[in-house]
Amino acid sequence: GSLRKICRHLVQGDVTWLGRASGRVETGWDEANRATTIDGLAKELAELVGPRDALLASLTPEKLAAEQVYRDSRG
Repeated sequence: GSLRKICRHLVQGDVTWLGRASGRVETGWDEANRATTIDGLAKELAELVGPRDALLASLTPEKLAAEQVYRDSRG
């Protein structure tokens, strides 16, 4: 794929893993509403800073030790 698609994949991966770690139910990748420009991707990444930092601040030893079952975005 193109570098643009790889960048989109990285952003969506961050969104997906942040959601999983926060306990949100995954509904699959929302490709239709993803940014396609580098500026748009940068904005999406910037919007993840606050939620990511809040998640990191909330982690306890118990949460860090909890099993995270992996599955891909298709289930």
